[in-house]
Parts: sequence; structure tokens; C-alpha cells
Amino acid sequence: MNAIVGLCHFCEAHGPRPLFCTFTTDNDTHTTESSNCAVQCSGCTSVGPETVYVSRDDDGIIFCSRESVPNADVTAFLRQAALRSITCEKIAKELQQLADIVYDNEQSICSQRALRLKTGRNDFGQSRSLTQLTGDDDIFKKLHSHFTWMLRTGAVTYSETLYTSQDLLKKLNPQMTIGTIFDESACMVTENDDSMSLRELENLLTNAVFRIILYCTLTGIDIEIKSKQTEPSKIINCLSRLLPSSNNNTGLKIRPINLVPATQSPDVCILEEMDNSNFSCKWSGTLPTKCPTLMNKIVNAMTNTKFNDVVLHQHIKSLTVEWLGIAKTIKMALQSSGKPDAVTKLKQILGVSPNDELLVNYWSQSFCCL
Repeated sequence: MNAIVGLCHFCEAHGPRPLFCTFTTDNDTHTTESSNCAVQCSGCTSVGPETVYVSRDDDGIIFCSRESVPNADVTAFLRQAALRSITCEKIAKELQQLADIVYDNEQSICSQRALRLKTGRNDFGQSRSLTQLTGDDDIFKKLHSHFTWMLRTGAVTYSETLYTSQDLLKKLNPQMTIGTIFDESACMVTENDDSMSLRELENLLTNAVFRIILYCTLTGIDIEIKSKQTEPSKIINCLSRLLPSSNNNTGLKIRPINLVPATQSPDVCILEEMDNSNFSCKWSGTLPTKCPTLMNKIVNAMTNTKFNDVVLHQHIKSLTVEWLGIAKTIKMALQSSGKPDAVTKLKQILGVSPNDELLVNYWSQSFCCL
């Protein structure tokens, strides 16, 4: 069932109700099963629960018209539609004209209002069916013809295409899927012998130094490594896993050095291995009171004993892809509007807090090539 046309009315006793429905189907059981109707009211019935009007196209499409749809959820939606569109004038005007003719004819014979005021009786009952109101015994056959034409014309005029999010993104901008969750290799963690796990790095640096290095890595602060015994490439490769993939590594700001620079600034963090194999961190900046959300999630994941190192790296990879998507979304919105204030609401929806601004800005500039 991909489309439905319904005639609804508002019963004074039972409220809005679907009265007559036409839909397309390829299931023959819809042409034989009885309609479900709990209300026994002449005004709320049409062709009866056992009657079904059927038309068939040459290509096998079946057009069914019946008193109710064989689907409780759709019936509920139709009742809501009846309430909203009770004054609609598709087809309704024709029915009103027929009802006016019947009404005028009755009035010419005897004023029904005067009769009710005089006797308190209503010879036609509390409510009348559409057949009685229009005086046309074939009214539902005509409606079946009308509704079938509407469905057939709609099928010819309009075409429906169902896109998944991936298909839609590829159609709009193929480059947008690169590095996102729709990229086949986006969440793939490659094994590298010339690297160490994050937990090994934390044990090597101590927790306090590791948090500083983690913060600097995620927010784009330059990290320079001076090591004596530890191979710097192992540290660099480990920290690189925390950042999105970059073909040209323009966002990678971690590098080994031979000599410690004479001057320091908050933009440079120096990780130096001492003679006793302990590491010290020289950085004139300080960790903020509230660190970025991604950093907190990484730290929490590292303390989760249920995550082994393989699962941990896979989890962190998925987190970086998620925040890369957030950075791309904000950058696109900013480029479209040109006003920083325009993306304030968007950031709230995406869960970007003020302590995430530095990370999002760095990732937008370094890893979001739109």
C-alpha cells in the first residue's frame, strides 16, 4: 500500500471517521477480507463491511475501495486527517450539490425543521448515510471511479525515489562522504608495529603529562618530542590515531626534534625524555577547567576495563569520525550563512559546548576540505 484516498466525515455522535477509502495494492486478500468497524451507525457506514470495489490495471496494480483500510495505524491517521480536512472541497463540492438537491426537495414537500419543532420527531433518524443524503444509490461506485483516477494519475505524474542517507549524500556532493561514516575505511583501524597503545603511552608519560599531550593533540597545539631511548615515531603514530585521517597530514602537529627550542609559547608543547627515562612536559599553557567533550570520552574509554586495546582504538576511531562530522556540519553551515551567530542553535543541537570550540575550529580548518 503506497497511497490512499479517503472520504471522511464528522459524525455528530462518533466524531471524525473515514467513511470510504481507495488504495492501491498487490495483495488479493485486501479484495476479500471484511472491513473492521466497531461503530454501528448509518452515518458512519458506506458500502458495508463485506463490499469491496475492485479495479485492475494491465500491469497488475489493484485499486481497492472499501469501508475501512485493513490497517489499524493507517485508520488512525485517516481519522486525524478527517479532523484537519473536514472542510476540503476536492469532490466534496459535488457531494454537497447532490445533498442540496435532496434537501430542497424535502423542504418543498415538508419543512423538516418545522416538523421537528412541532413534533420533536426526526423520521430520518439521528444520522443519514451518504446514499440517503445525496439520493444516489451508486454514489460509492462513482467515488471509487474518482479515487482510482486520482491514484492512477498521481502514479503517472509523480515518481517516488527512496534514498538512504549515503545515497543522498553521494548524489548531492560525492566529496562529502570522504572520511565520514559512509567511507568504507572511515572506522578501520590499521595495525602498526611502529606504534604503542594509548594505555602504554599513558604509563610511559604518567597521567598528568598524558592529559596535557592529549589536549594539545586534539586542539592543534604543536607538540615537539625530544627522546633519548624511546623511539619518537612510536609516540607520534600513537597520537596520530586520535586525529581524523588526512591525506596530506596538514593537521598533524606532532614531530620529533633534536634540540629544545630556546623560546616557548602556548602554541608549542615540548615532550622531553629525561636521563631516567621519565618524560617531562614543558608548556606555558594550562589545561582548561572543562576539557573538550571528545577528550573526556577518550579518557573514560581508556579507564573502561571491558575494552581491550583493539576495541579501545576502534571505539576512539568511531568517536573521531563522529566529531569530524560535527566539525564539517558546522563549517558548511557557517559558509552558507556567513554569520557565526547563525550556527549557535546548530551547535546546541549537535552537543557542542564552549569547551569544544577550540577543537572544532582546529578540525574544521585542518581536516574538513569542503
